[in-house]
Amino acid sequence: TDPLLSSEVQQLGLAPEVKNLKSHGLLSEDLIHYFWQKDEMHFLIDFMRSTFLFNEWPWESRDRTFLLPSVLPWETLQNNQNLDAAPESTHWCEIRFRLTFIPLGVFERFVCLCLSYVAATQNVPAPELKRATATLYLNGGAKLHIQKHASVIRVSFGNRADATRNLRIIVSLLRRIEHDYPGNLGAVVFLQCEGKLVQYSDARRLNLEPWLLGESGDIGQVEISLQNFLHAL
Repeated sequence: TDPLLSSEVQQLGLAPEVKNLKSHGLLSEDLIHYFWQKDEMHFLIDFMRSTFLFNEWPWESRDRTFLLPSVLPWETLQNNQNLDAAPESTHWCEIRFRLTFIPLGVFERFVCLCLSYVAATQNVPAPELKRATATLYLNGGAKLHIQKHASVIRVSFGNRADATRNLRIIVSLLRRIEHDYPGNLGAVVFLQCEGKLVQYSDARRLNLEPWLLGESGDIGQVEISLQNFLHAL
């Protein structure tokens, strides 16, 4: 018996909300209100949003809904057994960490921030999400694939012309996470170029194409206000 599907939950008509949470990682405000007292609910929502552990889901036409990446269903083994699951993606970069694993919650925060950026700046279809993968749609029909695998996060896409813009988004969002994350993430971005991986700092020095085409200097300081930060990208 599923403890979330108690008789009380079913009597209150919240069973579809629980199923939506387990199947799609979408948490309704009604469900938050059921599990937490009203006074605690607003604090919880503010805390989860400020730490990027969940994010508002603007593609839901009904009540206020949030994406909770940590409860998304896992992919099948066939769909997540390697880092080449997106065949159309020919350009990619990797985020590696000082430790030999991805620190707890970093992938989920990265997905939430990517989602915040897309929702704040673009009018596009809803992303396709699983526990360790995400496909986000950008303006112009472009796609951004994010994959969590072992000790790296890979971000890939198909259009060479999008490399500079996508790198700026990736590095900026990563710095935002590092700004708020307790402890040192030790995150380093590596760029794929002609079959080799080049560290971001070296790529900047070499003005490596197509990643840094037209870029001058480093990414700016992290903007504290999330909305200002997202619109500044």
